[in-house]
Amino acid sequence: MNLNNLRDQAYTIAKEHGWHDKEYSDEHYLVLVITKIAEAVQADRLSNYSQKELLEFDTSDPRNEPDKSFIDGYNTWIKNTKEDEIADVVIRCLDLMGLHGLDAETYDKDIINTFTFTEHCSYMAQVLTTDAMKMPRDKWMQPSINFVMSYLFAYCKQENIDLMWFIEQKMKYNQLRPYKHGGKKY
Repeated sequence: MNLNNLRDQAYTIAKEHGWHDKEYSDEHYLVLVITKIAEAVQADRLSNYSQKELLEFDTSDPRNEPDKSFIDGYNTWIKNTKEDEIADVVIRCLDLMGLHGLDAETYDKDIINTFTFTEHCSYMAQVLTTDAMKMPRDKWMQPSINFVMSYLFAYCKQENIDLMWFIEQKMKYNQLRPYKHGGKKY
């Protein structure tokens, strides 16, 4: 799937669910991206990994109510796993790109990953915060977010994680969630 289509979908879902009802600064959105990076590290520390095949099995029974079966299966086999949180990082990046009309297809598809997961998570957080404080938005946002997405796609390819599948499943999950996910402030 085209990342610009996913960008538009991520932004639309976020908007429909109340995440853009109020205008926030770029720093606000960056902290939410960084929070997801930290949650991915925490899931990795706890060896909390998805069980994709069990979600697919849970949702394959035609007797089940499809949306409820998907939500229940997602909560059981995918939610709060390393893969789920990595998908969330990308989705938050796509949402921010959608908010500002940035091109999501310009990430580096050939980047080589030579760092550990935690080292690169630290570097992603540094790039997002340092560049945002030094330069105007039109100079830092596109390359910084592209860096984050480039690394995550390269990392997932190296680790045989089907990142696009996890992004698509998380966006489906987000679409089915209640407004502001049932009461979150932001």
